[in-house]
Amino acid sequence: MLLRIQAVVLNNRQRILEAYIDAGVNPDIVSAGHGMGSLLFIAAISNYSDMVEFLFQKGAEPRRRPELPSEWSMLDEVGLYIHAEKPVDNWGKTMLSFLQLGVIFSELIVARQLCGIPNAPHFLEVALRNGLDIHRTWRGISLLHIAAGSDNRQLLKTILSHAPEQLHAQAILDSTRYPIRHQPALDVAISSGITMNVGYLLDVGSKPTFYSLEDAIQICKTGRGGDRVEFPYESPGWRAWKLLWVGYVQRMASKLDLDSVEAASTLEKILRDEAWSDGSLYLPALFRKMSRRSRLLYARRLDFRRYEVRLTVARIKLQELEDNLDRLKPSWWQALDRRVSRDRSINLKIIQELEKAKERDYVEQKVKGLEKILEPRHEAAVDLP
Repeated sequence: MLLRIQAVVLNNRQRILEAYIDAGVNPDIVSAGHGMGSLLFIAAISNYSDMVEFLFQKGAEPRRRPELPSEWSMLDEVGLYIHAEKPVDNWGKTMLSFLQLGVIFSELIVARQLCGIPNAPHFLEVALRNGLDIHRTWRGISLLHIAAGSDNRQLLKTILSHAPEQLHAQAILDSTRYPIRHQPALDVAISSGITMNVGYLLDVGSKPTFYSLEDAIQICKTGRGGDRVEFPYESPGWRAWKLLWVGYVQRMASKLDLDSVEAASTLEKILRDEAWSDGSLYLPALFRKMSRRSRLLYARRLDFRRYEVRLTVARIKLQELEDNLDRLKPSWWQALDRRVSRDRSINLKIIQELEKAKERDYVEQKVKGLEKILEPRHEAAVDLP
């Protein structure tokens, strides 16, 4: 009998289950020895949100199994089972049914699952109204730290509206690149490569660390982040995205003491890798923040001949782009001026030329950066006092 009812739930046959319950079957009936738990648990791990709602309406109680940790709720049990045994794309509606009933989670994995749901701000508000403590931590990690690694800027705003102190809270997080250390949520957003989260946290006053700076520069070098939308390499979108990160590096550098002893190891790493990457967009911001002595000291680490070659190549590219724009501009500009842009081919040409103009601006910025980097090349050869 019990196995038949479990099969009804596993197959999402709500009308048949309703007939069983109307005939007297307890909606809280629990499997003993079969490892499936209650009917509610079976419906939840199957992500049958309508079945979960139905069982709640019929009086099913969200009780965890007694052998589980006392601080767990059934929501924790379901979340951990889904994470480990039966991954689903989106079990948000099922989670929401539990939260609305006041079933609150205590496990870090479930907190991460909530933060990964597209409508996470609403889910969080429901959880807070029903008893979730916004100030609690999971193994010392705040909710803002968890949310910083998810591509949902509105969720960060919601958390900080209830707990602004989390902006400067620090947590010890695992890292494969760095020693164990305390990190702000900003570091999580940067190491996760979530562009909009980084910009928002900087906007509201998060204080960067030297690890923040190093990770942001690493993203500038590789041209890859953790955002949902990825642009083809060297496309207009990719260049705009990279310039956003260059701007973040500049903002972080402006808030750090690059002449300090603490800065030395980070700057040494950055400059050691420069032989294989192009720092034309961000190195000038670092040099600009240093004292003259520090600037000349670190400039000695650079291979200026390599930068001279890069500058020559960039100038040639810039000249080609400018010549091309000067040659083509009159035709499409005249078409636009005469208001004949309803012609789709003309519209496409205008868009293409505007993209080339943006590419020209991007290359021009690289040329200026390379010129700035090369400014101290003669001074760097002279012994410092």
